[in-house]
Amino acid sequence: MTVQNIEWWHSELEASGGDHEGNLNSSLAEINATYGFSDNWNLSADVMTGNRSMDFYRAANIHHRDENKIGFGDTRITLRYLFENTTFGPGQRIFIGGGIVIPSSNTLTENPFKLGKAGESHTHFNLSEGVVKGHAEFQYFRRTDGSIFPGGVLKVDVPLETNEYGFKPGIQFSGAMLVYIQTKSFWGGIPFFQLLGQYRNPAIWDGEEAPNSGGSVLQLGGGLTFTKNGYFATVSTRSPVYFNTSVTSQEEIEVTSKTDVWGGSLSVRKSFTLFKFEE
Repeated sequence: MTVQNIEWWHSELEASGGDHEGNLNSSLAEINATYGFSDNWNLSADVMTGNRSMDFYRAANIHHRDENKIGFGDTRITLRYLFENTTFGPGQRIFIGGGIVIPSSNTLTENPFKLGKAGESHTHFNLSEGVVKGHAEFQYFRRTDGSIFPGGVLKVDVPLETNEYGFKPGIQFSGAMLVYIQTKSFWGGIPFFQLLGQYRNPAIWDGEEAPNSGGSVLQLGGGLTFTKNGYFATVSTRSPVYFNTSVTSQEEIEVTSKTDVWGGSLSVRKSFTLFKFEE
């Protein structure tokens, strides 16, 4: 489960009655099932569900108001191949994978920037982008003789279509560098540190580049991992150290903004043996 809190503000837009300030909160759970059908191949299905809500601190206007979105988001299907897996002692663990992202119906059905020009109420968020995507990933971890256990993950999501509502998100690149301190223990857990990065190209609405889309984020975080009775749990928190997004508007006026973001996550995993074959 992932929780993210975004406190944001930007200066006045035309016909909006003053500056805008609010809180965008996301509480999302990703339900994952992975089936290993050989020593080297596995297939994963990830379903995202949860809630996104807006607490708008000003009087409601055509741009913003208190809102709440709840339901299912995207479903991600991933086929992975294990190139190398050193089970004991120093060694490497290398995965490469790819698959498809299937959207849910919980998506925007109208161009919010076009509605803004017409002076109609609109929203800018939901639980899914409503677009089929292809994705690929690469995972690398290396266990050493020392206290440091480093690794990393690289991912790319590529939209395969413009949806029926005229929307196409940008290509998204994301990565994570992780360092586990495997010789230390705090409250029974192994500590780790992470550096997370994400870059996204601008999105397209009705053939035109969408304002407020694209940008890059660099986050620094850390947490603890726990293992007990066959369960593997991870608790972590993170916050951006670099946040490059811009607030523009459909009106030809200068807009200034500021954003404060923090996030946390809890992950619990358990392995089961579904079939056992005897020689």
